[in-house]
Amino acid sequence: MQVFQSQMTLRQCLPRQVQVSAIDHAALKKRQMHYCVDGFHTFKSVEHAGLLKLMQSCADLGAKYGKFDVSEAVCGKKNS
Repeated sequence: MQVFQSQMTLRQCLPRQVQVSAIDHAALKKRQMHYCVDGFHTFKSVEHAGLLKLMQSCADLGAKYGKFDVSEAVCGKKNS
């Protein structure tokens, strides 16, 4: 008989400092640049608190569920 632990541990609830590799950091900066240029956004827009909270939510969901297609989960016209 398997016992499933449904309660999160304290370690899972606390934010942790992550060392992002130079390659991943460069890829993130490149995607930020594309977001700004392709969407006619200012470069300061990637520092906006609302966008950062949205990105953090995506990171949290990725940690919880693993890798998934965010376009299938985001609220929009077809899946609101």
